[in-house]
Amino acid sequence: MSGREFSSRLPVIAVWKCVELLPTMGIRRECLIVRRFRRHDQTLEGAGTLPALNWCCRGTCNEAESVAQYCRVVQKRCEFRSHDRVSQAAELTFDNSVLDMFVTWAAGAGLYVVPATQLMAPAKFIRDNELTIWFSVPSTACILKRLRMLKPGAFPSLRCSIFAGEPLPVATAQAWQAAAPNSVVENFYGPTEVTVDSLAQRLEDPPNVTHNRGCLAIGRPFSGIRTAIVDSDLNFLPQDEEGELIVSGRQLARGYLSDPDLTAARFPVIDGQRWYRTGDLAYQDSTGAFPVCY
Repeated sequence: MSGREFSSRLPVIAVWKCVELLPTMGIRRECLIVRRFRRHDQTLEGAGTLPALNWCCRGTCNEAESVAQYCRVVQKRCEFRSHDRVSQAAELTFDNSVLDMFVTWAAGAGLYVVPATQLMAPAKFIRDNELTIWFSVPSTACILKRLRMLKPGAFPSLRCSIFAGEPLPVATAQAWQAAAPNSVVENFYGPTEVTVDSLAQRLEDPPNVTHNRGCLAIGRPFSGIRTAIVDSDLNFLPQDEEGELIVSGRQLARGYLSDPDLTAARFPVIDGQRWYRTGDLAYQDSTGAFPVCY
């Protein structure tokens, strides 16, 4: 099936549709992603406090160019190649699947869909298919670690391992690194409102750890992305001071479908620039990276 044929069928097989995510796919210019997102009923009242969260479904309207920009950034950072064998562990209703499919296809690489029976413990699938790039939520690695399946050298074919969607425990990242000694380990972060992922932290020695949490920092912003920390009045805060993480730049969504009030609340204009309020408590450390304290 061609990319154009696939994109035309997405409204039928999923609750989100993507058209023209890459210049070679389709003609229409926007994509609509329906996601499960955090709606804030209270504002951030100070360092150490978090907003109350209610979960509901919203349509996030992302420009096709924002998605294409995301794909270009990931392609450049992870160097997808035509001979790569890339996992698809994300459901089509999860925005991580944008990376799985479109970054892979843009490189002409092979996409290997993980069977439902192996999603929780994909070690055998990785080995049998000699995958070179793995992308999933950190929970998958945590389960493999608990099952003692992350033995040193278990995944020699992997050259790039990406985790996103949840905090990544440092101990789990290090265990995965030992199991995939030829791979870099990446921790991606980003809400759908900023088109899938917008910051990244690579596992290093020593690792950049969020204090008192044991998780990798979310790192630095992608090219074309700006990040900052603000207080409850949306005043910018200095380095090392905790506040709400806000994000701006080329990947920013238009807003929420048919919800102008929520769009205005979550996408404020500060000093002439439009931002997205993530609701995540974070700070910028001395290296310029952003550990998240939620």
